[in-house]
Order: sequence, then C-alpha cells, then structure tokens
Amino acid sequence: MLAVIQTGRSALIAQQTKMSVIGNNIANINTTAFKRDRINFCDIVRQEIGHKGVPVIPENKKPVEVGHGVKVASINKVFEQGVLKKTDRTFDLAIDGEGFFALESGEGQVFYTREGAFFMTKDGYIVNSSGFKLLGIKIPPDAVDIIVESDGKVKVIDENGEVKHIDKQIALYRFENISGLKAVGSNLFLASDVAGAVKKANPGEQGFGLIKQGYLEMSNVDLAIEMVNMIEAQRAYAFNSRLVSTADEIWRLTNDMKRS
Repeated sequence: MLAVIQTGRSALIAQQTKMSVIGNNIANINTTAFKRDRINFCDIVRQEIGHKGVPVIPENKKPVEVGHGVKVASINKVFEQGVLKKTDRTFDLAIDGEGFFALESGEGQVFYTREGAFFMTKDGYIVNSSGFKLLGIKIPPDAVDIIVESDGKVKVIDENGEVKHIDKQIALYRFENISGLKAVGSNLFLASDVAGAVKKANPGEQGFGLIKQGYLEMSNVDLAIEMVNMIEAQRAYAFNSRLVSTADEIWRLTNDMKRS
C-alpha cells in the first residue's frame, strides 16, 4: 500500500504543478508578447516483479513491470507567434515572423525579447520599460519622429518635417534551439549553451521576420486550450486523491484483520 500511496502522491504533486503553469498562462493572457508555458511529464522508474515471489513466471518470459508514479520532466516555452495588434504608436514595434530584439542593460548584459513596446530617451536611445537599450540604434537629437521600415532601416523626421535616412538598422536575432533560452521574467530571455549559437541578420533576410511599426505582438495564450487543460488537471487530481484515500482505507482494513 505504501507504493500505491507514493504513486498517488507523485501524481498529486505533478497535477498541482500543472495547475500552477496553467494559472500563470491565464494570468498573462493580456501580457504583450507573452509566450505560454507547456508542462511535460514522464513516468518514474519502473520495477520488475515476478522473478521471485508471486506471481512466478518462466525465465524465458518477459518479466512483469510496475511503475512508481509520475514526475515533471520539463516546463517549456511555446514560441508560437501571437496576434499582431495595431496601436499606431511610433515606438511600438512587432516582429512578423521569426526573431528577437536584442536589448542591453546598464551593466552590459544582453537580453532578447519579442516585446516591442519601446520609448525614446532624451539622449536618443530606444529603450523598453526597464530602460534597456535596443542594440545598435541611436536617434539624432534633432529628430521629432521616426519611421521604421519593414527591413529595420530607420528614417527620422526633423523639426521642418523633412525625412532623412540615417545609417541605422534594427537587427534581429535567432537561436539554433529556441526552447533552450532562459526566461528571466519581464518577457526577457538570456542566451544559454542549450540554446546554441546566436545568429544575427536584418529583418526579411535568411528566414527572419519583418518589423511592423505601430503594432504590438499579443500573448499567444489560447484561453480555450488552457480551460481544457485545467479540467484535465482537476479530474486527474481528483482521481489520484481518491486513489490515495482508497489505498489508505485498504491498509486500515488489513491492519484491523491482523488485530482480529
């Protein structure tokens, strides 16, 4: 009975974790460029029985195996693109296709993100809400507005309304294994050995996406899918809770029989 209770316990812990993942996805349904999490399970080590004890099976037959529950194998980001929402705001940039923006913190650390809600500082830097600078871009001080083309090239509009080309272009970045990126919160990711080498290119080149000015990428959370997953987790939790209760009741009955 201890093995049965332990099996049920492992499932309860696994389903609790799944509910936490689902809850976080739903909570971020309106978070710009949020990428939903997906949880994966695997079974715990299996044990062979039958060679000794009961049941007895011939040596040339495959031994009977019994599992010992379930555990969380991984929690991965799903990098499907979210819907692009029109905002008509100058510094809202969305990536239509593959790629990430690169941002540099004040300490020189480089982060990668799909969120393109940017602002311009008085020094001409384009930054996110945390003040991290968009790599490779600085706007001239006489600019009153900018135009970002789909290939990342930047034009500025001066006080006289004249449009000028500047030698600046927003680059995009991609990784060999996108699932290996390390999520650090605030829609930011860090490169890792698992993610592989980073590849830099201009938008529209080498399979990279295009930049759309005046748009934001929305969350890729599908509420219908999350609700189905929540119902599955609730039912699995209830069934395994009943399993633990039943095993405990059988154990109690067995102990009562021994005493009598």
